[in-house]
Formats: sequence, structure tokens, C-alpha cells
Amino acid sequence: MPMKTKHQICFVGHNAYGALTGQNLGHAGGIEQQLALLSRSLVKKGYSVALITWDHGQQDGELIDGVTCYKMSTRDAGLPGLRFLPRWFSLTRALARADAECYFYSCGDVCLGQIVMWARRQRRKTLFSVANEVDCLAALPSMPEFRERLFFRFGLKHVDDIITQTVRQQELLASEHGLSSFTIPMPSYGYAPVIRDHVGKEGRRRVLWIGRFSAEKRLEWLFELARQCPEIDFDVIGDANMPTEYAQRLHADAKALANVVLHGRVAHAELEKFHHAAFAYCSTSVYEGFPNVFLEAWSTGLPIVSTFDPDNVIRRHDLGHVVGSVEGLVKAFRSMLEDREAYLQQSQAARNYFLENHAVDKVIPQYQAHIDGLLSR
Repeated sequence: MPMKTKHQICFVGHNAYGALTGQNLGHAGGIEQQLALLSRSLVKKGYSVALITWDHGQQDGELIDGVTCYKMSTRDAGLPGLRFLPRWFSLTRALARADAECYFYSCGDVCLGQIVMWARRQRRKTLFSVANEVDCLAALPSMPEFRERLFFRFGLKHVDDIITQTVRQQELLASEHGLSSFTIPMPSYGYAPVIRDHVGKEGRRRVLWIGRFSAEKRLEWLFELARQCPEIDFDVIGDANMPTEYAQRLHADAKALANVVLHGRVAHAELEKFHHAAFAYCSTSVYEGFPNVFLEAWSTGLPIVSTFDPDNVIRRHDLGHVVGSVEGLVKAFRSMLEDREAYLQQSQAARNYFLENHAVDKVIPQYQAHIDGLLSR
């Protein structure tokens, strides 16, 4: 007897097609991996799920793992300076083809307002999931254009429901915008755990860094760490979304560091081997949401040294070290190298924290309950 289909939900993730198919199509970060995970998981729970992405030449309405994929325009459609219009029109046409009860969006940008505006006219529900703490600030410092701030604020004010990744985001939305929200932990499939022997090949340790080459990620801090810790090797995965002078400087600086390897963009399926080879993960960001890379690191028992601590979970659960400077990074890594017992305790704590708070079977039922509650109102 076929499973009875539950509610119809459509995710909008411009860059998520590659995450869903496993292809390397350029940008595909934590948001895209989360949308692919949520889409597949809700299909398994009996939901009718659609996903709207950029046009990569795929067939419109393509079915992938039970998810129906609709395409909007190509990323570079239209004339420079006027691309706002073809992107918007193609988005609304895709929203109509998806014909869902609820539309789910995760990026802090102009599209939130566009989606909410269309859905209100069509009497459809909308759900926004906060992906970055900075999007909760009233000044919206990451959105330099007035048009983008205008549409985002409209969407934030009129969206039917908001999910945050952390209690901190929830508090900021309340204090900065006067908005209520609901916190659900980030889900992740994670990777297989490994027994951490604390020592890499030939006695050298490897540290993993994954991210976008942009100013708020502060990769230059990692490079300074590498200069001061020549006994550690650093694997850097990622690149800039578009060419910039900042990214060019990073590439040039890396060439002068014998213990830094730039791997560029790596398919998500290939990341597990880097986690297994590392003895720690490093984050140098100014701000984040709740990074998917943290969850994947903890799933393997990999402690984290970070300049950002979402909801203070690293400190509270002893999952690594939180620092505020390059000197702090150096001190933290040397402490981990010297104190084997403390390192192994952090490794086990990381794995336990992941299983208890972010494993798919713990989190997806919370999304189900929230979506069903929204659509029953």
C-alpha cells in the first residue's frame, strides 16, 4: 500500500542543485547541504518536496531522490545592473510551478521578500530559517544595497514563521526586530567516527580549514598560525565565490607557506577523508550561523579551535577551544599537542555532542512538527 503523501513543501536554494546531485557546480556551502538533507529527509517521511535552483542546463521538473527540481534563470541572465528583474520573474514562475503549501528559504537577501510577497498573494505559507547571526541585526551590515535591505525587511516582517539555529539568533531577532522565532538544532548526517591517535603521518599533525575566501572568514589568521606553528600541516578547502583582490592575495600568500596546502573546492563526498586525516578543525570567522562544518567535524570526534562559538557550545561541552586572536590560536593548538588526555576527552565529547543534538533522527522530527503545526494553523 503506497505511503500517504503529507504536506507539500518547496525549498528555494539557488545553489543547492549541486548539493542534491553531488556535482561540483561552484558555490555549495552549508546552507545548500542543509537544504539537500532536509529535502531528502522529508521525502522519506512522506512529504511532497520540491526544490528551486539556478538553471544549470538540467531538465525542469527533474526528479532526484524523490525531490522535484524546478529551475529559475541562469545566474548571469539579463544585462549587468538589470539582472534583478529576470531573476525575480523566473523565481515567481518557478514558485508557481512548484505549487506547494509552504515555501522554505534560508538566505539573508532580497529573495526572502520576493518569496513572501508572492506567497501572500497566493495565500501560501512561508518559513524562513536564519543561516547567519548577522542577518538578525537591525542594521543588516552584510546587505550594502538599499533594495536588498528593503526586500529582506519586508520578508522578515511578513514571513509566517522563523526558525533559528541558535538561541542567540532567537534573542537578536526579538531585541533587534521585535520578532518571535523557534530554535531547532542543525541536522547533519555526519561522517564515520575514527579513533584519534593524536599523531598524524610521521609524527606530523594536520589541521583542517573549510570555507569561503572572504574577509569575514579571516583565512589570513590561519596563515599566520601556520607561520608560527611550522610543526603542523594545514589543509585548506574552498575558494572565493568570485575573483577578488583579497582572494588573490590569499593564494599568493599560501604559496610561500610550505605547511599549507590549498585544495580548492572539493566535492562534499570527498570531505570525509580530510576529516579523518586531521587532528583538529580550525575556524577563524568573525561571525557565522551554526556552521555545518562544525557538525561534520564533531561527528568524527574532531575537536575545534574557533574564534566563533555558537551559543557557547564549544565552551559548555568542552568540544575544543575558543580564542580571540592569532596568539590564542597558537596557544590552543600547542596545548592540544601537549595534553593528550585532554585532547582525547574533547574528541569523545565532540562525538557525543553530535549524536545527542544534531543527528538526523533527533532533529528531523522537530522540523516535521514545526511544519505540520504551521500548515495546520
